[in-house]
Amino acid sequence: MPPGYTTTQKNAISQFMAFTSTDRNTAVRHLKSHNWSQESAVNGYVICFQFAIALSS
Repeated sequence: MPPGYTTTQKNAISQFMAFTSTDRNTAVRHLKSHNWSQESAVNGYVICFQFAIALSS
């Protein structure tokens, strides 16, 4: 992981990636947009994912 992230942020990135099966860039983008709140970021990701599925149906 590139320098510049705190230990807490690195852990959040790793946990987000593990929970959502996404890459690091996606994890960082969602976490940053949700002020590094893991719960909020995961919820936001799931909502976006469900919306994308609904649009493709």
